[in-house]
Amino acid sequence: MVNDDKGATINEVERNIGKEMCDKLKEDGTLKFIFTDENDAKAGTEGKEYYAMIVIPSDFSTDIASAATTDKQTATISYSPNEKRNYLASQILGKAVLQIEVSVRESVNKEIVQQLADKLNSVPNQLTKLQDGMAQINCKMVLQQQMQE
Repeated sequence: MVNDDKGATINEVERNIGKEMCDKLKEDGTLKFIFTDENDAKAGTEGKEYYAMIVIPSDFSTDIASAATTDKQTATISYSPNEKRNYLASQILGKAVLQIEVSVRESVNKEIVQQLADKLNSVPNQLTKLQDGMAQINCKMVLQQQMQE
């Protein structure tokens, strides 16, 4: 398992979703993950040391954070199984990682939806301020017209 994620600001909080995923994998303990760098993971997967190589890219958190913007990106994780070592184990590992990724995304999505809901809730107040401002402008325009007449 390689975590290259650099983190991102999500809902005004610095988060590193890649690290959070790795922490969940460590905490879960169902499967034994080796957390290493990309060179070691690649060599171990090409040889007989590792069942698979999973890489969380540097922009993983940034891509997830983009869900709250108009420029949405898809967060991806690369998974390279070592099918020569044990095909079935590689398939099981792939499904386990996918479930953890979905769990982390759902957690972040809840936060993003809450942030968007908060923004929508503030719209009526902003419209009231806009209406008050427009009324003030209208009053000034009426006064200016009366002064010119």
